[in-house]
Amino acid sequence: MHGGGRSKWKSRKTSRSSVLIFFLLTLLFLLLFLFVFYEEISTFIRPVLKTSSPISTQFSQWSKTLGERFLFYAPHSGFSNQLSELKNAILMAAILNRTLIVPPVLDHHAVALGSCPKFRVLSPNELRLKVWDHAVELIKEGRYISMAEIIDLSSISALVRTMDLRDFVSLWCNAALDSVCLDSSNVKSSRLDNLRQCGSLLSGLSGNVDKCVYAVDEDCRTTVWTYKSEDVDGALDSFQPDEQLRLKKKISYVRHRRDVFKNLGPGSAAHLSTVLAFGSLFTSPYRGSQLYIDIHESPRDRRIQSLLDKIEFMPFVPKITNAGKEFVQKVIKSPFLCAQLRLLDGQFKNHWKTTFSAL
Repeated sequence: MHGGGRSKWKSRKTSRSSVLIFFLLTLLFLLLFLFVFYEEISTFIRPVLKTSSPISTQFSQWSKTLGERFLFYAPHSGFSNQLSELKNAILMAAILNRTLIVPPVLDHHAVALGSCPKFRVLSPNELRLKVWDHAVELIKEGRYISMAEIIDLSSISALVRTMDLRDFVSLWCNAALDSVCLDSSNVKSSRLDNLRQCGSLLSGLSGNVDKCVYAVDEDCRTTVWTYKSEDVDGALDSFQPDEQLRLKKKISYVRHRRDVFKNLGPGSAAHLSTVLAFGSLFTSPYRGSQLYIDIHESPRDRRIQSLLDKIEFMPFVPKITNAGKEFVQKVIKSPFLCAQLRLLDGQFKNHWKTTFSAL
């Protein structure tokens, strides 16, 4: 009996020793593997670790360092509409004391808003994402041209700070845009992933990100922006969907007139965000009101009134105007009148008498 107990104890001791030896050999093999393949593993893991931190965290850290607040918007349709929106964006940036992110010239109708009078438009989130994707496409194809390369912004430089979208993206997305066009598929894929994350964040698809991005949801279906007007903030606008449209399209929108400074300026949740992201900033007269922005004069604010006067007419950059003058002198060689006749689309056909009487 006594000898049998001793034999069992030796068996257990041998079993434990075998497990320990196996564990030590496995650990030794793992350490040897890591030592031999360290460079390959670190090369693979480094990009993953770098991009695993949320873009919003990277941007939040950068924005605190820079201490600047920005205004982004989503232009659309043809060049005429894009220019009109640029003017409105300049105005909004000045009122809210934000640096305007200047977008590229979009391809003609690459992004379409829809119809404000019919209350059938893309949501601001959808519009922002479409504009972002198209801007990235222009960069990838080497066709990116900034609005500031076409329109002379020198007259408003003392009143409004501006930053090219490419510079903003390079800082925020941690992506040098020239690397998007590199041949290296790994580098290109990494940069494009960063750009996609940025676009998603900036579009508002993830909602408002605390003190980082405030995505404005109000569009022409619900809001007419004003500034220091005689209207009561939040008052009903004169243009509302008629009963037939409400019943036919099951529309429940109500349009209110809101002061942009009171709602998006100091004291508001939007004011604390580094980026204030609008959707469309297009407006035009309609049935005695404006579709989205009703700020044509500002007698109570001389700075804004001065800006309104400056943006009423914004010339092309000298390179373009000089080329036009040269063409007139060499080809036309005589005084001429240039008129743009558009009677078949949009609101032009509804206002043709006013257009021609002005001539």
